[in-house]
Amino acid sequence: MAKDFDPDYCESKEAIPLVHALGLISIDWNMTEQFMTALIWNYVGGHEIGMSVTNNIGNRSKADMLLDLAKKFEKDKKILLNIEQTVKAFNILRDNRNMLMHSHTVDKNKNGHCEWRRQNPKAPLGSVGMIADLEDLYEVRD
Repeated sequence: MAKDFDPDYCESKEAIPLVHALGLISIDWNMTEQFMTALIWNYVGGHEIGMSVTNNIGNRSKADMLLDLAKKFEKDKKILLNIEQTVKAFNILRDNRNMLMHSHTVDKNKNGHCEWRRQNPKAPLGSVGMIADLEDLYEVRD
């Protein structure tokens, strides 16, 4: 372990902007999830029925469900194409968001970039990482 490793980097004053950006990403993600859910409700007959259908399913299942419903019931090919692209983007964003939100360590690497580490039992060292600096987090929001 590097001698300058600070396990509490995410609580340092230097990291406050990162934590703020992470909070904004979290709020934006929650709205994105709600939009996906509302699209499902549209295909299953509205809010009341939709609530019972989507209440206890995860995001991967919701994305799959939306795509399946759109392929079966959407008559407008442009809307179907948009939903296909939306689901593809949603899945990529979900994976990136999960990497950030479920990181157990955030620290500066030897090049001065923020490295986010997340547990992954399949990884050789038990965790995986990604580099994402403050500018990267704000770029994701845009």
